[in-house]
Amino acid sequence: MAAPEQKMRVVFMGTPDFAATVLRHVAAWPGCEVVAAYCQPDRPAGRGHKLQPPAVKVLAQELGIPTEIVHATNTAQTPAFLEFYRIVKEHRLHFSDKLEGLEKEMSTFIYELVNGSPRFGSDKWHDDRVYSLAWAIYATRQDELAAYTLSNVLCDSTSTYGRFCYLRNGDSVLTCARSCPSHAKVRGMYLQYRKMNIDSEASLQDFFKNFVKVSGARLYASF
Repeated sequence: MAAPEQKMRVVFMGTPDFAATVLRHVAAWPGCEVVAAYCQPDRPAGRGHKLQPPAVKVLAQELGIPTEIVHATNTAQTPAFLEFYRIVKEHRLHFSDKLEGLEKEMSTFIYELVNGSPRFGSDKWHDDRVYSLAWAIYATRQDELAAYTLSNVLCDSTSTYGRFCYLRNGDSVLTCARSCPSHAKVRGMYLQYRKMNIDSEASLQDFFKNFVKVSGARLYASF
């Protein structure tokens, strides 16, 4: 039995009415899955100058496609390019040699920190492809974060030190962690996170507090 053909995952970027028409056709194509849509913020329109959402945002929400507003400022673009830089640094960016335009832009694209502030862009070519790629990579960040979900926290320790455990909102990894199934799961997630974020200085406790979602119950033994 032949394996099912894998769909192309698409990140769509556009704002005006004609872009919404393109999005509708792309979303209807059986060979792809639109996983995110980027567009500009709502703009004042009409006599009352009320804020009106762009056509792409309206259609994306109608189709159930996650949307994210893009403000064309350095402050907003910095997280996207930080993620882009990390992917490149980890040698995880690969693309077809047929994409000569992207290769040309990448060869002259600059990313550096100047007095603590990031600077990015190209002095020789248009860099539309690089920007699109950076936003596409940034759009997948939630997929990585969604992987860090713990079904529940079960702790049967009756030690008086239990309240210091990071799983109980403390800040310590106790000796009983060696036999704790919940800790083992969190540690596995943490190792995965560190593999994907090699520059991160987050401790296991910080990771659990900021990235792990507990979807079920937290059951603790009484002291």
